[in-house]
Amino acid sequence: MGYARNGNTAPRLTIGRRLGLLVGLLVLATMAVAVIGAVGVSRVDQKIHTFYTGTFERAAITVELRGALKDTKAASLEYALVEEPARRRALETAISGSLVPSVDTSLDKTEDQLSHASEPVETRRALVRLRKNWQAYLERFGPALFAASPAGEQGAAEAIRAVLDRLIADAEILAEGEADHATAAIEDTAAYADTIRLGLIITAALAALIAGGIAFLLTRRLVLRTRDYSRFASAVAAGSFGERLHLRGNDELTDLGELLNRMVDHRDAEQTQSLQRSEFTEAMQLTGSESDAHNLLKRHLERSIPGSVVTVLSRNNSADRLEPTTAVDPADSIAEGLREAAPEDCLAVRSGQAQRRDGKETLLTCKICGQTEASACQPLLVGGEVIGSVLASRDIGLSESESETMRGSVTQAAPLLANLRNLALAELRAGTDSLTGLPNQRASHETLQRMMAQSDRTRQPLSVLMLDLDHFKQVNDVFGHAAGDNVLAAVGVTLRSSVRDADFCGRFGGEEFIALLPNTDLAGAGVVAEKIRAGVELIQVPAVERGITVSIGVATAPEHGVDVEVVARLADRALYAAKEAGRNRVELAAVSDAPLEFDPPTVDVDPALP
Repeated sequence: MGYARNGNTAPRLTIGRRLGLLVGLLVLATMAVAVIGAVGVSRVDQKIHTFYTGTFERAAITVELRGALKDTKAASLEYALVEEPARRRALETAISGSLVPSVDTSLDKTEDQLSHASEPVETRRALVRLRKNWQAYLERFGPALFAASPAGEQGAAEAIRAVLDRLIADAEILAEGEADHATAAIEDTAAYADTIRLGLIITAALAALIAGGIAFLLTRRLVLRTRDYSRFASAVAAGSFGERLHLRGNDELTDLGELLNRMVDHRDAEQTQSLQRSEFTEAMQLTGSESDAHNLLKRHLERSIPGSVVTVLSRNNSADRLEPTTAVDPADSIAEGLREAAPEDCLAVRSGQAQRRDGKETLLTCKICGQTEASACQPLLVGGEVIGSVLASRDIGLSESESETMRGSVTQAAPLLANLRNLALAELRAGTDSLTGLPNQRASHETLQRMMAQSDRTRQPLSVLMLDLDHFKQVNDVFGHAAGDNVLAAVGVTLRSSVRDADFCGRFGGEEFIALLPNTDLAGAGVVAEKIRAGVELIQVPAVERGITVSIGVATAPEHGVDVEVVARLADRALYAAKEAGRNRVELAAVSDAPLEFDPPTVDVDPALP
């Protein structure tokens, strides 16, 4: 579930901006609804105003005209039929004073409103008839009506009725037309209002849809991610570090997710390192030698620092050389620097402080790792003493955390390495003769048994040389024990210089020595024995005014047997034969076809020797 956000070039849209976008869209949608509503209400109001100021007024004028004509008709008919003088005078006054002017006024208004070319043809024709018939009425029944119409004149009444009925009929046509026009206007206004209402509903629905969509996106991008973060945090709190957050988007939650992933990576690395340190500590407790501990430290660091090559360096017992104690690839750049390296050649050993190299030029260059691209070197410090160093090299160098891991591991291992080193030194000293520097009697016995067993396995010869200095007791008696010690030390130097590196030399008793020559037959062993004898004969020790000689007996396995005690006794018998033959000589053990039974050799051991 991990995710790397490196190289993410998506535009950064923060949560605050998203919320601002949502609010902005909602505000825009609300404003759109308000604008549409306001415009719609204004347009509806305008249409209503137009209806009232136009259609309603036109309808009212036609109704008024029709009413005035009806009133004029009623008054004119009554005037033509009534006989009472007073009533006739009153009607005459009403007709001439108010009704006729009222019809004239209404008719003028009607013509003003309805005489446009856009009006229907029927309306314009009705207006023309109205004006014509009204003029006919005025000309025929206007002033003449009062002067010539006798009271109770039925014929005049019928004529008046006929004219006014035509006028009223045309007024009815106009009124009905305006009524239809008003009805159409009302329907148009209602339809427009419905359109506005539908627009408001659609706009509100779109606003709600947009808000819902944004809310859904926010929920998906925020709520669901927050829930994932919560589950992730719960898993981490429970100790599970195997998963990582899948990062989406480019906002504060993404930053939080990156931080959480880094924290878990760090915690996971710490836990892994802790487990590795615990495993390393337990494994170190089980190591039995410095070499095993050094190799274990190498494997542990190479596992903790992937891609690195680790080399453990140790100061030798004489503290004059710095030697690798783990395998070094001859092609590695440090191989050349490790040849005959002195402790001061390593900057970490010289300064007692950790050193890091990242490929940049520095004032001081380490002779060992100065040719590497990138490396880190940690001194092995115990009680203020530097016993070696640990070098880790890698092409890309070590990070701070990896350097800290290396420092902690080396610090953790240093005391145990020092203990193993001290133990090895103690064992070496316990098996070494302090006077000659050669292995003592115990170490010689152990080496003889080991080499004999190896000879038996590999079917290769092993020659055993027993050496005894001639008349050594006289040297001590005449020249003193100090002079005798000097003679023994000189013999030890001669022995070491007379044999190969693979051979073994040891002090076997007071003035007795032993030499073991693997892969050397009896004849070859005789040659080496003669070389040793001649070398001892050349020894000159100050204050010892006599020559030093040695008698040597030689036996070889398997020629003389495969039993350690048998071969050692045969070599010892050959030594005694050399003594009996006049000393300062080499005697080879005789070969017997039949196995010989010997008692275990008895060796006189100087109680002063370790």
